[in-house]
Amino acid sequence: MKTADPALKVGLIGCGEVTRFKHLVVLREAPGLEVVALADLDEARLRTVADQFGVPHRYRDAEALLAHPGLDAVGVCVPVRAHAETALAVLDAGKHLFIEKPLCASLDEADRLRDRAGRAGVKVMVGHHMRWHRFVRRARAMLQQGAFGAVESIRTLWNSPRINRENPAWRFRRERGGGVLVEIAVHCFDLWRFLLGSDVETIYAVSRHGERDDESLAVTARMDNGMLASGLFSETTPHEIEIEICGTAGRARLGCLRFDGFEFLPAGTAPGEIGPRLARLRNFLRELPGGLAAMRRGGDYFGSYRAEWLHFRDVVRRGASSECTLDDGRRALQVVLAAAQSLNSGAPVRVADAPRVIVPARR
Repeated sequence: MKTADPALKVGLIGCGEVTRFKHLVVLREAPGLEVVALADLDEARLRTVADQFGVPHRYRDAEALLAHPGLDAVGVCVPVRAHAETALAVLDAGKHLFIEKPLCASLDEADRLRDRAGRAGVKVMVGHHMRWHRFVRRARAMLQQGAFGAVESIRTLWNSPRINRENPAWRFRRERGGGVLVEIAVHCFDLWRFLLGSDVETIYAVSRHGERDDESLAVTARMDNGMLASGLFSETTPHEIEIEICGTAGRARLGCLRFDGFEFLPAGTAPGEIGPRLARLRNFLRELPGGLAAMRRGGDYFGSYRAEWLHFRDVVRRGASSECTLDDGRRALQVVLAAAQSLNSGAPVRVADAPRVIVPARR
């Protein structure tokens, strides 16, 4: 009888929003994974989060956590300007690395990470969790099977409101990692690549500033195979995540915050016709039991976090190939850098000509 793999003992560096409200929520019930240690510079926050999730070992800095005996892997969940330094320390300690998106704040940092990881002999994965959303996986399989015919375009919408009084200082400035471009649009730049199998060639962006840089953002882009991509993002309007893929043989709309949010319309049909209306009703009824069960665990959005951690477990314990590599993270970051330059110049920017660091916003 085959024995089960030992649980992967994980430490997380950074106890902010993504750790407290996403990663730890799913990790506490994910099989084969055990969070044994947390680190954060803020002692009160560290104590609060560790107590909430029953994490036994607490450290005030990354170096102390990395010395914890028996630690297998470390998640880097600090502000982006500290990503590279923290991740390099993880690699130097010989621990497997999970690093949140965006990968880092510059291409030089990304290149150092990639070079060091190649020599470290450990497994590495970047946390673009939406790759594991079940609708994204379904759409990608259909794309690979040719269900869309010749793909013409992809459109993304992502709204995630933030309350200013609850935001740390770094979230107010683009060059420090704040704003919808760096925090949210990077997800969709990665999804365009993941779904379409093509890199972004040129991007044009406009944004609206409020108290924070880039509170709302609109982008249009051309992929290197000629497909068109667009995105609309906001940190001030109600929650929504939608993806629309259009091809000559059909169109899919993915409502990623709804359990019945996947709809495919073959060419020649319109959403208001009786056939698509009945199909939506049947889909709702079919998805309802599973959807209600999933909602108790946070729905499909939280399910994507859970699935990415299970994949990371399999990468480390079972030798699976990482489905989101440092190169993937670097390519998404380069699109962010090009979009930031476009925001300042008011003109389209070729991704290959992007600056190597995040340029500050012009106000």
